[in-house]
Amino acid sequence: FGVRNSKFYIVMEYVNGATLQNLFRKCHEADQVLTISEIVYIIKDSAQGLEHAHSCASLQTGDPLEIIHGDISPEASEALQT
Repeated sequence: FGVRNSKFYIVMEYVNGATLQNLFRKCHEADQVLTISEIVYIIKDSAQGLEHAHSCASLQTGDPLEIIHGDISPEASEALQT
């Protein structure tokens, strides 16, 4: 987060890879379904990543950084409905 020329900005890291929406679309096109184990794995890893971001603290003060992951979107759940 920062301010430059009186304008606020945020810097985000791009993580290259498939989205859940793409995965669900490919499964649907191939008439395949994810196993319960695969679904649990995806949910568990997603929750762990969010928990890590939300619990980060300053190395200097120990104060919470109050990071909010703003890039979780509903597209994946929409893909499940098709």
